[in-house]
Amino acid sequence: MKSWHGIILLGFEHFWSNLRIFAFQNRTVFELLFVFLYAFEQVLLIGLSYLAKDLMQLGYIVSFFAIIVLTTFAVHKILMDSRIKMLEEQIKGLQQDKFVLELSIRTIKQGYEELFGKTEYLNKVKSPQTKKGVS
Repeated sequence: MKSWHGIILLGFEHFWSNLRIFAFQNRTVFELLFVFLYAFEQVLLIGLSYLAKDLMQLGYIVSFFAIIVLTTFAVHKILMDSRIKMLEEQIKGLQQDKFVLELSIRTIKQGYEELFGKTEYLNKVKSPQTKKGVS
């Protein structure tokens, strides 16, 4: 039996995974989204500051704006760090693939050199017999 918070967290995990993948695959779209979000927040600050009736209200508006901007920045940073982590995982996988390929190349090269040495030996062994039969 699953608990209610387990169901909620599982849903959040799926949402976050999808968001990470979307941010990873669509970096430009995500960056533009955040640029427009920051611009909207600034327009909202300007609009609300004209509605302030006194300095105390203006102080609350600016404080609230700071909290919203910092929260937006934190979410932006977390998503971009997640994207960087995914890129680092890809790089690690590619480095492992490169190592395997280099090892395969070394093995193939050794096999080639061994085969080349045997053919040279066979050519040397065969050459004197051919010359004796021709003479």
